[in-house]
Amino acid sequence: MRWAMLRQPQPTAYILLSLRVHPNTMPAAIVQRWFVVVNPHAGGGKGHRHWPRIRAELERAGLSFEFALTEFRHHALQITQDAIKQGFRHFVAVGGDGTFNEVVNGMFGQTSVPTSSFRLAVVAVGTGNDWPRMYAHPRSYQQQVQAIADGHWVWQDVGVAEYCDAGATKTRYFVNSAGCGFEADVVDCTNRLKDAGRKGALLYMLALLRTLAAHRSAHMHVLVDGQLKASCSTFSLTAGIGRYTGGGMRQAPFALPNDGLFDTTIIQRMSKLRVALNLPRLYNGTLLNHPKITGERGQQVHIESQPPVSIEADGESLGLTPITLSTKPLSLAVMVSRAFAEGQQNTFSGQ
Repeated sequence: MRWAMLRQPQPTAYILLSLRVHPNTMPAAIVQRWFVVVNPHAGGGKGHRHWPRIRAELERAGLSFEFALTEFRHHALQITQDAIKQGFRHFVAVGGDGTFNEVVNGMFGQTSVPTSSFRLAVVAVGTGNDWPRMYAHPRSYQQQVQAIADGHWVWQDVGVAEYCDAGATKTRYFVNSAGCGFEADVVDCTNRLKDAGRKGALLYMLALLRTLAAHRSAHMHVLVDGQLKASCSTFSLTAGIGRYTGGGMRQAPFALPNDGLFDTTIIQRMSKLRVALNLPRLYNGTLLNHPKITGERGQQVHIESQPPVSIEADGESLGLTPITLSTKPLSLAVMVSRAFAEGQQNTFSGQ
């Protein structure tokens, strides 16, 4: 039994949340059969360039696998569902947070196989890699592959976003965060920059600064577990399962992926100069100390706005508000490193 720190609404109060790490106890025939979904465009083409190295590491680790390369957006979802029909239950996403999200949507968007049957691992080659950061995921490909071979896994929550797009009601699953307002506009700008061939560690900061220049706040009504928590001109809102977005920004600095709750950060309208001066708070975990920023915790978040604003989940642009977010507690089994499993890094300390 392992433990994770959970911050209560009071600034200095903490309680312990149990985090159970499961050893490699699955039948060998199942453990050894993996399907690898490779996004060659991840990380500005790093997925394509580094796949031969990653493939060699998978083979060196003795893993039996088949693989497919994505060719277009949302292809990973389709590939995953096709592999499920072929009998695969264990998946590796080689890519960034978007690839990981698409594989999750492939799993949860079908009904023929219980989602509790799946195991999901990641070899991170994306730009942001915010989901792996939550689990102190190893950086080297050799160590990431070894984490898969070691077979340790934990359950985490999955979010469900219900919204309208082009007049149709849609559902999207996510494993890290969802947001609207400025948060979603930055995601949209980031994706457009990627489509234009831009890449690099400063991509998110470039998108943030470009978006800030043109952004306008909107009046939002925010209900958490049916209770009105905010009705004000709102700059941005983030509902986090994980803590990190945008390549390391701590927009939900005390979120836990296994407590069945969203940590929702609501940033009220403020001047662009004040936003710029407080950008360091996005990275150092002090965001909630600002008087115009509040944090709420709950199982369901409903947002309406006037005018409608953009929404996103796991770095994928979805549509416009209104949107309802709900949790599926402890519904996804994810592979973690031996160090995390042995308790050296599974306190979710935010390091």
